Amino acid sequence: MSLLDSERRVLKTILCLCLGYLGGHLTATHGGGWVGGGEASCAVGAGGGGGSEGSEDGIEEGIASIEGRLEGLGVSRGHRDVTAQAAASADAPYVLLGVISNPPNFKQRALLRRFNAQTGGRRGDGRVPGRGPQVGVEFVVGSEHHKTPPARLSQKLAAEADQFGDLRFVAAREAIPNVGKASEKSAAWWLSAPRRSSAEFFCKTDDDSLIHNAHLAASLWAAAAAAGGDEPLVMLSYIRWRGWLPHYDFQACGGGWGGPLDAIRQMEDPANHCARAEGPFPQGTGTLTCMSRALALLTARDERFGEWLAVARARNDYGAPCQTAAACAAHPPATHMWHHEDAGVSYNVWRSLARGIAASTGDGSPSAP
Repeated sequence: MSLLDSERRVLKTILCLCLGYLGGHLTATHGGGWVGGGEASCAVGAGGGGGSEGSEDGIEEGIASIEGRLEGLGVSRGHRDVTAQAAASADAPYVLLGVISNPPNFKQRALLRRFNAQTGGRRGDGRVPGRGPQVGVEFVVGSEHHKTPPARLSQKLAAEADQFGDLRFVAAREAIPNVGKASEKSAAWWLSAPRRSSAEFFCKTDDDSLIHNAHLAASLWAAAAAAGGDEPLVMLSYIRWRGWLPHYDFQACGGGWGGPLDAIRQMEDPANHCARAEGPFPQGTGTLTCMSRALALLTARDERFGEWLAVARARNDYGAPCQTAAACAAHPPATHMWHHEDAGVSYNVWRSLARGIAASTGDGSPSAP
């Protein structure tokens, strides 16, 4: 079966992403272009500059391989049977998109609602057969406040919840006293969303990003098809590679955009003081991070992740406040608050997966939280 040009572009982006390098765009922030704009390109090597010879040929071979697999499965463009989809409720969205939002950002949420209404949020939109709305969108806010919230804000938020029905209150606090304002509610959403929804993918973004819903659903459907199996373990994001200090230090250490080998070099550099760091692991970034249902459930059911969040909440009460990443990083471990939301969540995903593999093989479970 030959893929459409648009499908080839999606698969090319995903194959680049699997290598840890992404030259196209799935999302748009205030400083970027529209979602899905432009052809994806791959650059294999340290850093983002220049690709190695033959990398484009490798991507084309990967696309051809996927086309062959689809042909062998007898898949037609009119109907593509995905076992995992058939098991889910017909009314559930294929993708549940949690938009981390600051309660006072009423205008941002209004803008996103208008944008979402035009970009594939309705039944039958996108390229995912046999499901209800392709992307279900909910705005994620904390059910508590680190201090007393302004009464007027609480009233307006309650009225918005009644009017639109798309606010999701999670067991987390707003206005925590460090630069990682969304860390508690992001973790709380990842711990709860896969347990209450039968969506096939779960994605997190922020209210300063625009996500084209139909393109997102098509990209994730193609990722699931490429991964194969009834319960694929898929993370899709603008991947970077990071190290992390264990034992509730709540601190990333080493890594960046240069790929896993570059992250290892940084972690092994004595000047960076990362001797105890674990990793490197693939870190999803704040603009958009998606997980397949199997991976999201594995993470949500990991008791260690829940314990980790409980310690982080306590540290936000008794640790040292900080309003910049540099100031947070300078604090000793005993008072260090979790300020790097995305790296911390991805660290727990990686650890949950490692524990799951260890448990299934009988090799024992990794001990560090």
